[in-house]
Order: sequence, then C-alpha cells, then structure tokens
Amino acid sequence: MMSIENLSNELIHEIFDYLDGCEIFFAFSNLNQRFHQLLNSSSLLLKIRFFKKAVELYNDVCRDVVLSNKQQIYAIKLGMLPHIYPFLSSLMIDSSYSRLEALNIQQLLPYFVKPLLIKLATLPRLSLLTIYAWNGFTNLNEIYQLIFALPMLKCNEFALITGNSPVTLPMAEKKQFVTIEHLDIVHSCTFNEIARIVSYTPHLSHLSIYHDARNDSIDEMTLPIKLSKLTYLSIYGVLMPFNQFEMFIKNIHCQLKVLDFTARWQDFTYLNADRWERFISQNLPQLEEFKFKYYENTIDPNKSSINPERQNQFTSPFWIARKWVLFVQVDSEYIIYSVRPYKYVEREFSNKINSFVSSRKRWYENAEPSIINSSLQLSKSAKLTLTDLPPYHLYESLSDGIDSILIVTQIYHLIIEKVTVREGMLILILSQLTQLVSLKIHSLLTEELPDQLAKGILDISDISKITKICLEEVHDVEEVHSLMSLSYRLNYLQINSLHDVDIELLIREIFMRTNEGCNEDLRFLCIRIPTADDQLIEKLQETIDSKRWLIDYTIERIMDNIYFRWR
Repeated sequence: MMSIENLSNELIHEIFDYLDGCEIFFAFSNLNQRFHQLLNSSSLLLKIRFFKKAVELYNDVCRDVVLSNKQQIYAIKLGMLPHIYPFLSSLMIDSSYSRLEALNIQQLLPYFVKPLLIKLATLPRLSLLTIYAWNGFTNLNEIYQLIFALPMLKCNEFALITGNSPVTLPMAEKKQFVTIEHLDIVHSCTFNEIARIVSYTPHLSHLSIYHDARNDSIDEMTLPIKLSKLTYLSIYGVLMPFNQFEMFIKNIHCQLKVLDFTARWQDFTYLNADRWERFISQNLPQLEEFKFKYYENTIDPNKSSINPERQNQFTSPFWIARKWVLFVQVDSEYIIYSVRPYKYVEREFSNKINSFVSSRKRWYENAEPSIINSSLQLSKSAKLTLTDLPPYHLYESLSDGIDSILIVTQIYHLIIEKVTVREGMLILILSQLTQLVSLKIHSLLTEELPDQLAKGILDISDISKITKICLEEVHDVEEVHSLMSLSYRLNYLQINSLHDVDIELLIREIFMRTNEGCNEDLRFLCIRIPTADDQLIEKLQETIDSKRWLIDYTIERIMDNIYFRWR
C-alpha cells in the first residue's frame, strides 16, 4: 500500500497546493521531522481560507500559522462573519507579507475598507484584490483612489452588497494611469461614472460592469475612452436601451473577442437579429464569443403582441457560421432570451489560476452524433425551457408567452424542468409548438382527458415532428405509453429514472408498441438504472429472446445506462 511518506517532496507540494494552509499545518506539523521541514520550507506557498471554522480555532490559527508563516502565504480568503473581525485586525497586514499575491474579503463593513486599503499599499506583490463590502459610503472616490494606488495590482473586483454610492472621480491624466488589467465593477454605475473609473486603466483587457440609468445619458460620457487592449467585456444593463449600448461600445474603442451582455429593459430592438448582425460586423469584427440575455416581462400589460422588428430569427448564415444560437426560458415572471455558443463550456478553476474546460453534450445528441454542429442542426437548435407551469384556468398567460416567442423564433426543442406536467397541459403546449423535434420533461401526470383534448392527441401524433423524447422520472408504465402516443415519428427514447416500475414490464410495453406499428420508427432506447449489473443485462437478454420481443438487436450497459438498439 502506498504511503504519503513515500512520495517525493515535489509531489507532496503538488498535493498541498489543493489544501488550505491551516489544514495542512493541523494535519502534518507534528507528523515527523521531514514534514516539519517541508512545512517550513520557503518553497511551500500557503493559501489561507476562513469562513465557518469554530471561533476557538482562530487564535491558534493566527498565532501558529498566519503570523508565524507570513512570508509563505500567497493567498488569503476571508468570509467576514462577525467573529472574524478581531482576526482581521490581528493579521497585522504589512510589508512582511512579502509573497501575498491574492486577497479576497467578503462582507466587509464599510469602516474597515479604507484602513485596509492603506495597509495593502505596503504589500510588494499584491496583484489580485477582491472586496465585497456593505454600503455606507458617501461616495466611492477615495476607495477607488486607494485601489489605484496599489503598486502591483493587476486584477480588482470591488462590490457593494447593498445600495448605490456615486463616483465623481476626475478624469485621469496620463501620469495617473495604473497597471490594472482585469476590473470587475460590481455596483451600479452610470455611463459617466464608468468612463471616469476606466480612464485610469488604459491597459484593461477584461472589464465587467453593472450599469443602471440613474439620470443617465450616453451623451454625458465625459470623453470617449480608448481601451484598445480590451478583449473581454461583461455588461449587466438595467434600463439600458439598445441605442445606448451601441454608443457605449463605439465610445470605448475596443477590440473585443468576448462580449457577455444582459439587458433588463423593455426594448424589443434587442431581439432584432439583423441589427445585431450589422452592429457586430461594423464595430466588433474580431468578436469570437457572444453571450446575450434579454429579459421580457411576461405580465407587462403594455407589451405589444406583434412588433415588426421582432419578426426575424437568429438563423442567418452570420449566426450559423459563428455557431451562436438562440435559447428561450420562461418562468413565472419573465421570458428570457439568450444567445450563446452552441457548444458552450463550463470552466472549473483549480486552487491556482490554471483552469480546465469541460464540454456539455445535449441529451439528444447521443442518438445522432454524426450531425453535431451541422448547419441543419444549428439552424434548428432553438430551445425553449419552461421552469414553471400555470394551472389549467391560467394557461392563456403561458399561451400568450409562447405566441410572443414564436414571433421571434421557431422552437425545435422543448424542456419542461423540475415540475410534473399534466397530460392535458402538455397537449395544449404541443399544439402550439408544431415544429418540435425533441421533447424532454421531468415527469408526466396521466389523467382522464375531456373529448377535445383526447382528440388533440390524435391530431398531434399525426403531424408531430418529434423524433426524440426524454423522461426524467417514470412512476407508471402508462406515462411512457402516453408520451409515445404523441408522435409516430419517435426514433429515440430515453428514461433517466424508474420509481417502482418493473423494467421488464416497461420494455415489453415499448417493444410491443414498436412491433404493432404504433411507433415503428423507434430504434434506440436508453434507460438509466444505477443498480444495473451484468446479471441484469443477461436476464433482460434472455427475456427478450424467449418472448421474441426483438430479433435483430443489441443490448449494452455503459456506466448506469442500458442501451437497446434494433433494426
């Protein structure tokens, strides 16, 4: 058996890099002489994190780890719970923290901010600073002046947890320029305030801002600001009309590669794909990644049911070539339109600055991997996600929302998340979304339908284009039967969880429907069973063969999933 003591010093250092510095000392400081020397080696750099640790530990931590190893600490992160304030004072931050590069402090009271920033100016290597502070400031001028005075700072995030405070800094002169390259302004700012702040940071490559319209006008921007090195811009815009957004981008003279923009303002121009295309082509020709989110109030009584500017789709060659596609989500308050890369990724960060990236695959791509990213697939990628469903007597509100969406784009994929949808409600929804090719729901409640809705099933099944269905939870075989009845073109069925449902009874129902011609195109079935093993596969195969449910087929288990394919 491998022991940690058999590992090389280099490998132990790599392991320590994933651990909190205090945890390292608690676990290894008294283990043996070798680890004692390792912990006191100048090559070992420590990260310190404090959040919900017991109060009685802080004095020991401060004495035994922090104060005794100042020159080994390169990162500190503090969650400012009330009992940590004495600890913050006891840190005695000064130039003796000679290797401290990153400091992150959450929920800082306002009267701690200024004294802290003054002390931070003595740190020779501090390059990354994050402060989330409760608001109690008359204005933020002095705060930003102190931040800009930090000599080695490259990355800064300053946030106000509540409220607004003005920024009336004078525009920077050349001798006042600072070295910050990454700036996150996580508090409300007008265009004029943003311009004043970034006038000090001409070397910016990454900028995130929260804009609001407190007596704001794009005409009030003091001067156009040249941010020629800016390649990443994130804007959360409240009450920002599209024309103001356009003018702001033009005024900062940037060469963006990534734009992430959220608009919370009733301006339907934001859904004009042609205008976006013209604007990006003329002003952001180097843009590689575009993420956009627009909130439309679903209960706004003044919302126009049809607006000519919205009668277009994000499916022209411009959008297809860049693989930027439209998604829509409806909740109880908003219709949320999003444009983002089709194969978007999630980034998970390691304990240092390095990161790794993992792609997410859509559930229906398991059936047809060969067409992933094809032009046809991209042109029919618009997805609608419903996170809340009204009762029957209020369905008209959802119906109006769907009609509004269909003015902007046709919908080809539907997901109903986290809620059980009644069979009749699903029929009403599908009767509006006639171009669907895939359907994914959390669970289905079968019910006795009135004649009109029962007839709707036959009408839908005749015209339905749905070829792929995913059911997250199955509580009764009848639920699967009802879903399969909604489309004769079904060729792929996926079931992610069985609750007290016999799998043999389930597959018998599915295969019998296929053999009887009800779903004769069905050729691919995936059922997730966490307890599946080779014995279950053998038993299912024996049953299928003896009952002759299928002839030319394969059955395969991959992790928790059982895959059936047949001709």
